[in-house]
Amino acid sequence: MRRLHVLLATVLCGLGVLVPASTTQADAPAPADTPAAAPAQTLRNPITLGTADPQLSYADGYYYLTYTEVSVISLTRARSIEGLATAPRHIVWQGANDVHTRCCDLWAPELHRIGGRWYIYYTADDGNISNHNMLVLQSSTSDPLGPYHFQGQLTSGPFSIDATVLQQPDGSVYLLWSRGDTQNVNSLVIAPMANPWTLSAPGVELSRPTNPWETEIRPVNEGPAVLQHDGKLFVVFSVTACESPDYSLAMITYNGQGSLLDKGNWTKSTGPVFTRDDANWVFGPGHNSFFNSPDGRETWIAYHAVTSSSGAVYGSCGGDRSMRVQMVTWNADGTPDFGVPAAAWQSQPLPSGDPGSAPIVDGTYRLTPMHAQSTVLSACKAGVDIDTYAGAACQQWQLRSAGGHSYQLVNHGGTLGTAACATTRGAAVDVGRHAGECADWYLDPVGDGSFRISHRLTGLALDVGGCRAAPGTGLDAWPYWSSSRDTCQQWQLTPAR
Repeated sequence: MRRLHVLLATVLCGLGVLVPASTTQADAPAPADTPAAAPAQTLRNPITLGTADPQLSYADGYYYLTYTEVSVISLTRARSIEGLATAPRHIVWQGANDVHTRCCDLWAPELHRIGGRWYIYYTADDGNISNHNMLVLQSSTSDPLGPYHFQGQLTSGPFSIDATVLQQPDGSVYLLWSRGDTQNVNSLVIAPMANPWTLSAPGVELSRPTNPWETEIRPVNEGPAVLQHDGKLFVVFSVTACESPDYSLAMITYNGQGSLLDKGNWTKSTGPVFTRDDANWVFGPGHNSFFNSPDGRETWIAYHAVTSSSGAVYGSCGGDRSMRVQMVTWNADGTPDFGVPAAAWQSQPLPSGDPGSAPIVDGTYRLTPMHAQSTVLSACKAGVDIDTYAGAACQQWQLRSAGGHSYQLVNHGGTLGTAACATTRGAAVDVGRHAGECADWYLDPVGDGSFRISHRLTGLALDVGGCRAAPGTGLDAWPYWSSSRDTCQQWQLTPAR
């Protein structure tokens, strides 16, 4: 696929980031064993791959992640948000083992604590997606990981998906979801609950997709997520069809008076509040959730989106959607500001109070591209390429910590960096007398034992040119676009013996 070699410096300047002037290898000082200033640990999107409809929450010292897996429901927990990529999945429910009427197509699970007990709300059907209804599991213990038992069915049609819970300070609980009708319109509805597994009244409509930005391909309001801040109440939800790159988030705001069940007491945003950003290569951002930072000081949004290998625009309803996160800020009037979806090359601070994850042990490694596992990263020739492993010193790399989970990769010929410290997309990667940010790389775990390796200066990923697998293929720095594992942007580190 043809790549557009656009100056990353232009993008970074647009983000308000100062880009240092490029330095030639001849002018650069020799790499230091210990950098003068170690960066704080940061994160980069996406956090997890293949994670549609993510619900991320924080409770009792752990992040909990659940998402659509179709045939099972699982929970993944980790002390640090970065640990979610490698933490084990705990399967808590298997639809295939359930009764026929709720066996299949398990979508959009959500974990909620109500009255000291844990509940998982999800959607399932009998094999026909038109028969989707909402169901709830209850934990048999106080542990969010369960075990869980089936507690009840919340709806009996029509097409009902994407349940979430609204808990009020007075103890009242409401269910919100997306309900289809005979006109193939999906609207947001709300109903009071007698208990966490029983509705006490039928659902009433809060929002119906009528605007052009809600109706592309199909009229859709779905995936509601509750956001409460300083006494204000918001519901953020997805609009338009998921296969559109314009799949986005909109919002309704409660006016603070009267019944929550009265549509007239809610105001809909005049357009999307969080939508695609072509410059950042992020398309179809939607089906979100909100979570607090570990110290409770910050509000964060988790959402799924897609990115193509060239920045070409596309949308998806499939497994190539990945989970991304970023902090929510607040306007002077108390409304949330979601900003624009963060680019994959943009580093963000960890959520406040996040302890971070364990560093990789310094040592000597061989680096294997996951798409061409008979080769390794090699500097035996004039440049850097992938080649068949022969045990040579020029195919082994010393990993040296630069602090904050950034590292230097040192070979007999020097330190890995971009040629002449270039910041352009597609810049060649070489070894030389690189130092500072030119010589530093972030190593983010992918989840299969491999790592995404991102240049600290540019945020661009270590990439095998054209994703070719042939020995002798050169390396470049390119925006991270991977939507699944085993790609030309993911690297396995194996201790060299």
